[in-house]
Amino acid sequence: KQWYQRRVRGDPYEMGESIMVDIDLDMGAYANAKRYYDAVKQSSLKEKKTVQSSSIALKNAEKKTEATIKDINIVASIKKARKAMWFEKFLWFISSEGYMVIGGRDAQQNEILVKKYLGKHDVYVHADIHGATSIIVKNKGSDPLPPKTMMEAGCFALCQSSAWNSKNFEYYWMLMSGH
Repeated sequence: KQWYQRRVRGDPYEMGESIMVDIDLDMGAYANAKRYYDAVKQSSLKEKKTVQSSSIALKNAEKKTEATIKDINIVASIKKARKAMWFEKFLWFISSEGYMVIGGRDAQQNEILVKKYLGKHDVYVHADIHGATSIIVKNKGSDPLPPKTMMEAGCFALCQSSAWNSKNFEYYWMLMSGH
């Protein structure tokens, strides 16, 4: 095959940039033109595919970024959910009649409960066994506590003692805070 290079201009009467075109002398004018047309068509298809692929990649990256931001916001909101209340470091529950029942986890917490948190109208409950936890029933007012709440507090004191594991149930006793 023989190749011939020729400088081509768009309109011979206009002054503009010229382009070097390779012409295959073994092919006719139509075949040379078709070869260049096919090359231009192929490069424009490649350009369209590249633009399409880049837009899809950009959309996927945006979705992934949004998902990551949502995950970070969820983790941040979980960490900020709430501050622990003062009684949550102790054993505690709300009785069926709405009274707060709090017990110590060890001897040091028992002492803190009695000295710091036992109020004037609260009730102190303790199981009659060595190592049992001290229980405080927080009373909202000066009214006497209902018997059901007192029984629940006594059962809680027994369940937190060593008598529960040995299945040796002892008695529990209660003392009003003013005494």
